[in-house]
Order: sequence, then C-alpha cells, then structure tokens
Amino acid sequence: MKIYCDGSNFVGRGSGAGFLVIHDGGGKERFMLELPQDATNNEAEYLAVIHALRYISQESGTGVVEVLSDSEVVVKQVNGEYKVREDRLKPLHSEALTLMAGITATLRHVRREQNPEADQLARLGSLFSMARED
Repeated sequence: MKIYCDGSNFVGRGSGAGFLVIHDGGGKERFMLELPQDATNNEAEYLAVIHALRYISQESGTGVVEVLSDSEVVVKQVNGEYKVREDRLKPLHSEALTLMAGITATLRHVRREQNPEADQLARLGSLFSMARED
C-alpha cells in the first residue's frame, strides 16, 4: 500500500490537508481535511502525514506501507535528519513519531510533481476552510 500526503495553506485565509491511499490491488481512497485557517503550511503538511498514519494504525493487516510526502522538512524531521526548531511543530512531530512506532511504515520524500492527487485534496480542504465562518 502507498499513501500520498500533502498539506495546503492559502496564507492566512485557509488551510487543508489530504491523502490518497493506493491499495495493493489498485483501489484508491481519497481523504480531504479542512484545517484551522491559521495553520501554517508546515503544520498542514504534518497533519496530512499524521492523519495518514492514523489511517494505517486503524487498518488491520495493512502490511508494509509506504507514506510519501512532498514536504522535505516533515519527512526529514520525522526520519531524524533535521531537528524540529519551531515550537508549533514539536507536538506534531512527537505525534508522528508515536504513530510511526506503532506501525510498519516508511516515510519518503517525493517531488511535488509526483504528488498531484494529494495536492488537489489538500487544496480542496483549504478552500472549504476559507469558506467556513469562524
């Protein structure tokens, strides 16, 4: 199974996340998440990965899962290559690590061009976030 993740932020107007699950048999599931309007782009990227990891932890017998994100920062922070310096990202980083510890998954960086469907889902989440009245 592969899961493509992405986050989106329309600076100060709306944020969203999305992930695309591609099952071994070729079937697809799409998930769009409306996030708080003040979420940063990196927070949106983290939340996309976190929700994908939650999905994996809820599925029984998923086997090895490859989680792919176009956020180099998130991938390298979760994989221990970069330090987390932003205070707002520290709890998200911690949650991602906890979820990773409980499943059989790898987190890998992909180029933005290799992640178009997750990008579209994240942008939809941002649009819904923008339309919401707080």
